Amino acid sequence: MTEYISKDDFLIVLQDSFSKGIDITFTPSGNSMKPLLNGTTDTVTLTKKPEKLNKYDVVFFRRSSDNALVLHRIVKVKGEGSYLVSGDNQYFFDEVKYDDVFAVMKAYSKNGVTYSTTTFRFKSKARLILIKKYIRVFLSKIYHKIFK
Repeated sequence: MTEYISKDDFLIVLQDSFSKGIDITFTPSGNSMKPLLNGTTDTVTLTKKPEKLNKYDVVFFRRSSDNALVLHRIVKVKGEGSYLVSGDNQYFFDEVKYDDVFAVMKAYSKNGVTYSTTTFRFKSKARLILIKKYIRVFLSKIYHKIFK
């Protein structure tokens, strides 16, 4: 059964669960994290954010520009509690503050198999995804300069 709740109610449940030491698993919507996550079938497990966020962490935050709840990857640690984040399937970047982050992705499930985000395999996959992203952005810029 699929159950939908409001963003604010979800955040209340999230924070209440974290205060009790419970992680939250849900199916995110959207396609910004493809190919890692399919927004209709895959699930993510969120856990309370650590004291320090790192490059390649997938964070759950509220985007200030449109008040959306977003799950994106940290692509750069800017310092002073500021991070550059982006969906794996997107060309734009958002800057997010540590205080705007509610949680980090601890694991994800695809086709019934659960993968931890702390493994060497996951971190290698994250690096490869970012390399592909930067190549796509670079080629897109070249294309638009030539055909604009």
